[in-house]
Amino acid sequence: MLTFPDSRWRRWSVDVRCRRANAIHLQLRSRRNVSPPGGNPGSFWPWTPDFPFVADLTTNSAGDPHVGENGIWLGPDVTPSACFRNLKPTITDADKDWLDDNCELALARGFAPRWNVSVNDGCPSGEPAWAAKYFLPAVVRIAYLPAYHDDCGTPYLGFGPGHFGDSEMVTVEVEWNSSTSHWEFRNMWLSAHYLTSNDRSMWANANQTTFTTHPLAHPSVTVALAKHANYTNESKCENHVDFAGTTPDHCDVGYGYHFRIPVAVNRNVGSRFVGLLGCVGSMSRFAGNGRTECFHGPNPGKPFNGWHAGEGGESAYATMLTSDKFERKGNDWGPGPYDPGFAGPPPLNGPLQLRAESRRHLDSGMAGTSWSHMLLVG
Repeated sequence: MLTFPDSRWRRWSVDVRCRRANAIHLQLRSRRNVSPPGGNPGSFWPWTPDFPFVADLTTNSAGDPHVGENGIWLGPDVTPSACFRNLKPTITDADKDWLDDNCELALARGFAPRWNVSVNDGCPSGEPAWAAKYFLPAVVRIAYLPAYHDDCGTPYLGFGPGHFGDSEMVTVEVEWNSSTSHWEFRNMWLSAHYLTSNDRSMWANANQTTFTTHPLAHPSVTVALAKHANYTNESKCENHVDFAGTTPDHCDVGYGYHFRIPVAVNRNVGSRFVGLLGCVGSMSRFAGNGRTECFHGPNPGKPFNGWHAGEGGESAYATMLTSDKFERKGNDWGPGPYDPGFAGPPPLNGPLQLRAESRRHLDSGMAGTSWSHMLLVG
């Protein structure tokens, strides 16, 4: 029997039963003794001080030209003319995706979802990362990767053993509104048992989304207790019926914590062209144990194991990042890449043009190292 420390609101007791060498199952029992805590989770905070608490407030910069309109104003330095390489060739763009690095951070923080987590969750810790992606003419997708250390199973109905590592993801798509100079929420994708027989992952539009502070600003995400599937609200979570007719997810966020998912400047995973984070060791719980986890390259297919030592793990984050859940919109892979070592024509507009230009140069006998490199993309 493991007993977590008392907080002001709750005591947790956890029975841990090993189901297999790399799996755990936790049955949680709790007692409620006060009203929902909400606000700053204090000692419950699931991430280390590297990821500070952010309250559920609207992100809006000073000098908003259209106060009160939908969406958010992020200042004159976070506009298409300042952020997009096709409009400003001199941007700082470490991951070669045509979106300025400072704009990536500002947008990721501006639309970081409100995370609703139950106090009863026995394994809320992780080491979150994020990414941003530009699509012409003025759409940006932001991926939020909580990178949980564990999935500790469903404490209700005895359904679903736990396992090491939990590679959940939420993608928020936003668009520039030139009439208000605001960035506005358009839709989001929420992983929920992704790529399993019980897959409830979904795209949600604005009408299906809750905005707790301002219309078309950052969305609200409800996280399933212990399993960490993502839902648009608690009702959607509680009414999730699986293929066997059971309800394996429970959210319990009425007695939970509500905060913006942290976005750290040094946790940008980059793009499929340039992986900025690469394969990294744990910053906290498993620091120094030798295990690394990969996002974009150099080993994108490596299963995610939550930094637990040894082999095994869940779906690789690259599987989601390089799919239509983030890097691709229909047949559009977005602009880029631009080979940093290539001294030639201006950057090309996406892989389709890239391949056409590469083929033209190959046919004319002008192929060189850079063109060969570009042929591999898309």
